[in-house]
Amino acid sequence: MRVGDKLLSVNDKNVEKMTVEQVRNELRGVPGSTVSVGFLRDGVKGVQTLDLKRSIVKIRDVRLTTFVGDTNDAIGYIQLGGFSQDAGAEVRASIEALQDVAEREGNSKKLEGLILDLRGNPGGLLTSAVDVSSLLVPKGSDIVSAKGRGFPSVLYRSSRNPLLDPECKLVVLVNGGTASAAEIVSGAVQDLDVGVILGGDRTYGKGLVQNVEELPYDTALKFTVAKYFTPSGRCIQSTNYNEGDSRGFLATNVKDGDRQTFKTRAGRIIKDGGGIEVDVKVKPPRASALEVAILRSGVLEDFASKWSSTNSIESGFKVNDDLYKQFQVMVAEKEKSGEIPSLTSLYNQPLDTLKKQLKDSGYDSAARELKQLRASIRNEMAADFRKYEKDIKEDISNAILARYLPESMLLERSLITDTQVNGALKVIKDSDKFETILARRQGRDVGGRVGGKYDASLNELAKRAEEDLRGESDMGVRLNLKF
Repeated sequence: MRVGDKLLSVNDKNVEKMTVEQVRNELRGVPGSTVSVGFLRDGVKGVQTLDLKRSIVKIRDVRLTTFVGDTNDAIGYIQLGGFSQDAGAEVRASIEALQDVAEREGNSKKLEGLILDLRGNPGGLLTSAVDVSSLLVPKGSDIVSAKGRGFPSVLYRSSRNPLLDPECKLVVLVNGGTASAAEIVSGAVQDLDVGVILGGDRTYGKGLVQNVEELPYDTALKFTVAKYFTPSGRCIQSTNYNEGDSRGFLATNVKDGDRQTFKTRAGRIIKDGGGIEVDVKVKPPRASALEVAILRSGVLEDFASKWSSTNSIESGFKVNDDLYKQFQVMVAEKEKSGEIPSLTSLYNQPLDTLKKQLKDSGYDSAARELKQLRASIRNEMAADFRKYEKDIKEDISNAILARYLPESMLLERSLITDTQVNGALKVIKDSDKFETILARRQGRDVGGRVGGKYDASLNELAKRAEEDLRGESDMGVRLNLKF
């Protein structure tokens, strides 16, 4: 089955009037048993049926492991989407896979650089954050501590040598969606000067530890029990909670003037509050108003379904000018018929509010001019089809390819034009800049460029990672409790 297929039945039961939860329960069952599904596919006549064998489905935290940039540079890339129980083991398997492929290309070759992508990672288990950090930081390093009122102080410290070669240049990608456990890893890497943090600005700023307590009627209470601190002793919590109004608390952001100063192991100045500040700032490109409107409308999926019903994917597929014109025609037709919101709908609320305020003030002439303003906005957005042609073509291409390619291949494809990934590559390739950012000793031998080519496919790396996950993994973490 693929993206765009329309589910009709499960075990001959019509799903039209079922809730999502009911459909899910019908699909689930004992591993090894089978379930029959009926579905429609664009371009294929009649209802299709398929018997699926049920099995345990594991959603991996590592979404992609590959090499990026020039194949001669031996720079690996790992995208980590969360911190569930096996996150540490998965990252370990990915690093070992990258190192193994690099070493097999020659006697003296090794992994020169690694990009760990934590953008949009919402966090997860504290212990998994410690597991991942222990793969990167020196033996004996503090990774994170937690302190709270009525909560036993906890200190996590690495007791094993890092899996990643200290000569391998590490860059961690973050953004405003990097939170909690992902910030623990970022904070440890930054405080211990083992890698460069790169992103648009700051991470989310969640420095709190919660416990969950079950309550009656299938409910639960999540409550804060402690704050966690990075190796330098800073807490990156961006919001303060104090007794306040009738709600019982008052939430305020930490002001810049209230942020305290700390130092990394090499003496670099860092601050608490407001998340992890990046070492190298590379702003991501902003989507145009037209692109945002198109993405929200769902017209990309409709166009991809229509195209795939009469076409098949071929090697080297790309969106040409003719296909782009067909898409613009569909957008215009759907907008005119009301099937999708107007492209100017992004501005409807502020314009409607302004119209009401002008009317209430008796400025009828100015209110009438808003109609001309809406038309001008529409014309300018239409012109953006040419201005932002490259970006919109890429969106169309991804919508179509999603029906044929696995997520990992789509992710790998997107790295080519990723400005922050390319920024990380530049930092890794420039040894002097990398060492300067981390305030390391001048003249340190950080290894030369690694040559060679790589023929390892994603399937090979994933298979090797899966094999490693089947064995036992000692992450080498020591836990100290202080009561």
